[in-house]
Amino acid sequence: IAHTCGSMASKRRVTFEDTLPLLASDRSRLSDDGFNSAVDEQEEIVKYCCISLRRRIWNEVIIIVLMLLVIALGSANAVASQIMTVPMSNYSFFLSVFNPILYVMLYYGILLFRYFVTKSATKEMLIYPWRPRPNWRQLYVDKEVSIPKWSQPLWRFGIWLPPLKFFIVMGLCDGLGNILGLIAKPYISGQMSSLMSQTIVIFSMICAVLFLGTKYTFWQLFSATVVAGGAIICLFANWSSSFATQGFQYALLMAISTLPNAISFTLKEMVFADFKTLDVFVVNSTGSLFQLLTWPIMIPLTVLLGQTGGKPLVDYIRDGFMCFAGQVVDGKSCAPMPWP
Repeated sequence: IAHTCGSMASKRRVTFEDTLPLLASDRSRLSDDGFNSAVDEQEEIVKYCCISLRRRIWNEVIIIVLMLLVIALGSANAVASQIMTVPMSNYSFFLSVFNPILYVMLYYGILLFRYFVTKSATKEMLIYPWRPRPNWRQLYVDKEVSIPKWSQPLWRFGIWLPPLKFFIVMGLCDGLGNILGLIAKPYISGQMSSLMSQTIVIFSMICAVLFLGTKYTFWQLFSATVVAGGAIICLFANWSSSFATQGFQYALLMAISTLPNAISFTLKEMVFADFKTLDVFVVNSTGSLFQLLTWPIMIPLTVLLGQTGGKPLVDYIRDGFMCFAGQVVDGKSCAPMPWP
C-alpha cells in the first residue's frame, strides 16, 4: 500500500504496473492460487489509492477556492466597513454591537444546520464549552502543548474551570478589538487601515510564543519583519502636518486594535489543541455570543474615547439609532456615502 500510494503521490496517477515489482518479489514464494489472490488484492489497493488521489486533489482544489474566497470577502468587508464607518464616525459603539448580533445569527444558523441536517456537529461538541473536561488537566500533565514556565501558574489556577473561560475571554477580546478598529477607521484612509491591520501577524506570533511556546523558523521571522517594516515605512511615508496631529494616533490605534484579536486567535488554538475535532462553528458561535454579551463593558470605553461628544448617554444612544437608520442627526446626514 505504501509503495502504491507513494507512486500515486509522486506521479499524480497510479496504474496496475506500479504494483508489478511487489508481485514479482512474491511470485517465487506463492502458489498459483496465492499469486492470483495477490493480484486481486493489488488491484483493490490500486482502486483504493485512486479514490484517495481523487479526494486529495479535490481537497486541494477546495482549499484554493476557499483561499480566494477569503481574499475576495475580506476585501469586500474592508470596503463595506470603511463606507459604513464614515457617516457613523461618532457611533462606532452601535456598529460594534450590531456586528456580533449578525455573527450570532449566522454562526448559530450554520451550526444548527450542521447538527440537525448534516450531522457533522455532535452533541459532545455543542456542550463542550459549557462543562469541565478532564482533558485540560491531561493536556497540561502530558505537555501536548508546550507551556512556558512563566504562564504555568496561570494554567494551574484555571485548569479546573470549564473551557467556557476561554470563550469568555475570546468574546471580550474580539469586542474590544472590533470597537477600537471601528473608532480609528473613519480618520485614516482605507489603504492605511488595511496596512495597519496586518500588524495582527506580529501580535499573533508574539502571543503564540508567549502562551503556546511556538517556535518559528528564520523565514517566518523574516516575513514578520517585512510586515512590520512595511507598516512603519508607510506611516512615515504618509507623514504630514495634518497626519501628525490626528491621523498618526488613529493609525496607531488601528494597529493596537489587532492585539486583542491576536489573543483571541491564540485562545482558539488552545481550544483546538484540546479538542482537535471540534467543529469550527461551535467556536465561532460561542465566541460571538460572548462578544455580544460584553457590550456593557464597551460603554465606558466609548465615553473615554470621546465618542459621545459630551452628550448625555441617553441622547447619544438615541442619536446612534437614528444615525444607524440613515436619518439626519445634528444637521448631518448619516446616509452611507458611496465614495468615503
